[in-house]
Amino acid sequence: MSINVNLETYQISRNSIIFFPSQSYTHILKISQNIKSIVISFSDDFALSNLKNYNDINIVRLLSDNSTLITSLSPESSKSITGLADNLYQLNSDREQLFAMERIYHCFNSLTLELMVLHSKMQEDYHPKTSRQKTLIQNFMNMLFTHCKKERSVQFYADKLAVTPGYLSKILKEVSGLTASDIIEDAVVIEARNMLQNSNLSITQIADELHFSDQSFFGKFFKKKMKMSPREFRTRKVFT
Repeated sequence: MSINVNLETYQISRNSIIFFPSQSYTHILKISQNIKSIVISFSDDFALSNLKNYNDINIVRLLSDNSTLITSLSPESSKSITGLADNLYQLNSDREQLFAMERIYHCFNSLTLELMVLHSKMQEDYHPKTSRQKTLIQNFMNMLFTHCKKERSVQFYADKLAVTPGYLSKILKEVSGLTASDIIEDAVVIEARNMLQNSNLSITQIADELHFSDQSFFGKFFKKKMKMSPREFRTRKVFT
């Protein structure tokens, strides 16, 4: 499996685990037909509220790390994490059971503690060779998901990063093959998809949240990028 995270490409093989920040710009480049993967996502608030009794700096490091880390797991670690993840999925699928939420929290904490051990070890082993260009891209991606609901001009991000729009676009094009405008628009689409799938906001309200002039303009923008209208996307529950 080949995946692009924040404009960097990673190869994921059997028994691999990858950590990447929330609100990452992700795109699956290549995937085999027989692959089985598990995706675990959670909000910082949920994690902190459940892990507050574990007074350990690694909790903060896990939640605040903006780097992408990947490693291969031993068969034992893979079996342990997969088992916990499967159990968490089953518990979350049937919340009518006795002590359902308590069991979900307990399983989540066990899984997260396992991940914290892995993440801490990976941070110790991982010494990336930072460059000005890589730092620029990381800062751009972090800034993008903070401001993309409102700010969609390359000039805005270039000014914040203290570079020219031309230089920012050149670096992004060299690394990703996409223009800065394409990446900004993709970030807006990610926000729109998230709101359509995970909120009860009306399409008009989503258009307002994303600072489109009206629902019609938002609909045209979304359909151009996704090949379907926001209403069709919400109805079909597309998760690609």
